[in-house]
Amino acid sequence: MRDGRTQPPHFQLVHYALPILLLMMHQLASCTTSVGTVIDHVDCIDVERQALFDLKQGLTDTSGRLSSWQGEDCCKWIGVHCDNMTGHVFKLDLQNYNSSASWYSIGGEIRPSLLHLKHLHYLDLSYNDFNGINIPKFIGTLKHLSCFGNDGNSLVANSLHWLSGLPSLTYLSMNYVNLTMAANDWLHHVNMLPALQELRLRDCVLHNLPYSLSSVNFTSLLVLELSDNNFNASIPQWLKNLHRLSTLRLVNASVKGYIPSALGNLTSLQYLDLSSNHINGKISRSLGNLCNMTELLLSDNSITGVTEFLDELSKCRNSSLERLNLMENQITGILPSSIGNLKNLKSLVVLNNHMNGTIPRGIGELSQLFYLDLSSNFFEGVVSESHFANLAKLEVLDLSSTSKKSLILQVSSNWIPAFTNLGILDLSNWQVGPFFPSWLRAQENIYTVTLRNTGISDNLPEWFGELSKIHALDLSFNQIKGGLQSFLPQLPNMRTLFLGGNMLSGSIPSNIGRLMPNLVQLDLSMNLINGRIPLSISELTQLEFIVLSDNGLTGELPQWCWKDVPYLAYVDFSYNHLMGKIPSSLLSLESLECLKLANNKFYGELPPSFQNHSKLICLDLGENNLSGEVPAWQEKGFPRLKILRLHSNLFTGRVPSQLCSLSSLQVLDLGKNELSGQVPQCFGNFSAMAVVHNDNDTENNGLSWGGVYNSYSFDVTMTVSKGRELNFSSNLRLLKSIDLSNNNLTGDIPQELTILVGLNILNLSQNHLHGMIPEKIGKLAQLESLDLSHNQLSGPIPPSIASLNFLSHLNLSYNNLKGRIPSGNQLNTLYNSSIYEGNPELCGPPLANKCEGYEPTEGEPSTPRNEDEHNEVGTTSFYVSMGVGFIVGFLGVFGILVLKDSWRHSCFQLIDAINNQIYGFITRR
Repeated sequence: MRDGRTQPPHFQLVHYALPILLLMMHQLASCTTSVGTVIDHVDCIDVERQALFDLKQGLTDTSGRLSSWQGEDCCKWIGVHCDNMTGHVFKLDLQNYNSSASWYSIGGEIRPSLLHLKHLHYLDLSYNDFNGINIPKFIGTLKHLSCFGNDGNSLVANSLHWLSGLPSLTYLSMNYVNLTMAANDWLHHVNMLPALQELRLRDCVLHNLPYSLSSVNFTSLLVLELSDNNFNASIPQWLKNLHRLSTLRLVNASVKGYIPSALGNLTSLQYLDLSSNHINGKISRSLGNLCNMTELLLSDNSITGVTEFLDELSKCRNSSLERLNLMENQITGILPSSIGNLKNLKSLVVLNNHMNGTIPRGIGELSQLFYLDLSSNFFEGVVSESHFANLAKLEVLDLSSTSKKSLILQVSSNWIPAFTNLGILDLSNWQVGPFFPSWLRAQENIYTVTLRNTGISDNLPEWFGELSKIHALDLSFNQIKGGLQSFLPQLPNMRTLFLGGNMLSGSIPSNIGRLMPNLVQLDLSMNLINGRIPLSISELTQLEFIVLSDNGLTGELPQWCWKDVPYLAYVDFSYNHLMGKIPSSLLSLESLECLKLANNKFYGELPPSFQNHSKLICLDLGENNLSGEVPAWQEKGFPRLKILRLHSNLFTGRVPSQLCSLSSLQVLDLGKNELSGQVPQCFGNFSAMAVVHNDNDTENNGLSWGGVYNSYSFDVTMTVSKGRELNFSSNLRLLKSIDLSNNNLTGDIPQELTILVGLNILNLSQNHLHGMIPEKIGKLAQLESLDLSHNQLSGPIPPSIASLNFLSHLNLSYNNLKGRIPSGNQLNTLYNSSIYEGNPELCGPPLANKCEGYEPTEGEPSTPRNEDEHNEVGTTSFYVSMGVGFIVGFLGVFGILVLKDSWRHSCFQLIDAINNQIYGFITRR
């Protein structure tokens, strides 16, 4: 299941595992009680005792689990159960109940002496380790066997033909057994078991799920578990014949297509879980006939509609539905008001869909509801007190919205909700303000509060300290006022505190380490906080994540305290007025993954001891006064480094060639320093830049650290054409960049740079480079920005530059280039003469210089001859080329966003991040 929101552990355990466990216990109990009762005083049969002795001899038992298998009375041996009337062994339970401890497993061989237990009804070998041997075929001759448990014990089966000898089998569980060799005909053999009531074949490497059967014989089936296989098939038609079926689980089984309407005839069905598949279309109205259904779990599919199904289900005289999970689908339309008729509903989850309209008031009639998650949809309108009228049992309320301020909470200032035991609240992107919601005061057990971007412009209330159980609080992107000095002391149990993007003022309390000793994540960015970073931060020994950027912090960083914060991974102190040398104790933190100190006043050289950091992924020290030489870091010391940004400092010397060994490096920004020498030819060795982004490349994911429900990506500001700066906060997989601009570099542009086919941005402007632009520059097909201006480059512009179809920023001005300017494709949309100015020997559109003996080709802008001709011809061709370029560019970008989920998500995350930054900037002004 994709986890957009995580359910509380107690909820997952009780409402996911308990129904299955109860069914298993009932079935196993029936296996036992149907044949006898366990007692102590009946002696076992001699031949069966000898058979058990021989069985033990073949087994390995390093933990001594079978140490009781000695003496005459085998009925007293652990795992052996005898009939109270006959003394025959009817149950042999060798399951490893401590499955997480491999040392507790038994192994070895299963000897044929087992066949002497002729009255055996129950055999369980689960969660042991038989080291990949085959399931003995002689088990198929235990004709009285009714229950066979064989889960996760490293046994394999080349065939299931032996099942035909078990006509009495009612319970068969072989979860996690490799059935690859039996995958083609497994269903044929199972179908020959007419007494079978429970079948569990989870994660058995099955791939064949026939759509139909000529005859269905196992119609006594009550439970069918086939999850975590790879069927790549439709939901089979033969399921409609299993009229007694009460539980069906096909989770993550690669089933596809529609849910058959015939399933609506399985009126005994109580538990249906088809999560994490490729199911599409609307849920059939016929499934509304399943009035006995208690749990319906359809998350992580492509289902598009549920309205008709819910309307039909609500017609049940007394629907049994308690849990409905439709999260992570593509459901559109409204949530019908008939939802209020499902009186037994305890959990309703439809997060991350495309539902719209208003939230129905009928929700307020669900008096048994304790878990409600409608988040990440497009609901709108006013939500009033009546929506919560009878929700007295509510514990989790997540209604966070995708559309900002489209939902308005309209309750009276003295409203006291029916629920008083709320644990989790998320109303992100609602209009809750301007005042802080006073009804929260009644929620004494609340532990997670997320009111991000909710229009609150109030002061932090004094009564907030009464909510002493809160350990996660997100009030980001509001206009909350007040000082931290009076607020933080009230939150001793806080672990996650996000207050970024507000108007909080004052200094960070000097004793913050003692006020919140359990703090793990802290974000106070984009506020009006001043003063120094207190030394007591060293007492936050659990701290992993701290963001204090965009404030007015001053002074030096504490020098020696960082070694006392051993888990610190993400540090962002950028955009403040901090000064002094960067503490070596901070740079030497072994857990550090991302350090952002940009736009401060740090000076001095990086400590020479900063040479090995195996976990560091991103380092941004730009816009400071750091000096000395750029460190000669190598792959061995920085194997994970993806971003190195030292822009706008005072570094001198050459660009060290050792950097070329950093195979993970995606962003290198050494611009605006005082570097000299040549661009190293070995830059072609940046292997991460030499590949085009792959959506399936999980190792190359962006940098993000989760908060309450937040994720923080590494923002990087890059200088593109003509000094323009762009901020990238999307997934790092989309950004590959080199910036060496504004230095004193000399020599040629290395041809090896054209190997970096994944490069998006290349800025070598304002140096002293000479020679020609590499002829194969067109190989950089992903290039979006190219700036080579203000150098001494000569020769013609390579024609291959016209093949850069993603190019949106280009600057070749103020060089010594000559010849005709190439045209075609994306270049025709960059119709701006300033791109090429300062090159007196260049000619052709868009410059006024006409090339001798040159006539423009069809569709190519012509060189204007005079002012009137320029206005008439140049303008027309400009709009034509702009139109063509727009269509090509739009279809390219739009097509990618439609086909690539991760790019689409990254694009929208970037837009949201920019909006949040603009909003925070405006509110602080």
